Amino acid sequence: MIDHEQIVSFMLRLKYSLNIQKPESLTCENIKLPAPKDKTIKFGFAPVCVTKGITTPAAMKMMVTQVAHENRTPFDGVFSSPPP
Repeated sequence: MIDHEQIVSFMLRLKYSLNIQKPESLTCENIKLPAPKDKTIKFGFAPVCVTKGITTPAAMKMMVTQVAHENRTPFDGVFSSPPP
């Protein structure tokens, strides 16, 4: 019987442990997070595409095609990489 009483006692402690907390301890400070970088970049890139009369997917395809033809990226020389 002692094992059963310990198990029930433990289960009741778990059950009621959440009811003991004060509501103030469960609140969070209301803060404003910065805009995600992906959306910020997208919203900056889309108007450029509109002024050029192309869609974002078309602009990406043009960039990938140019990289393939020239065998270099617009970022070559911007980042240093360790020698092979």
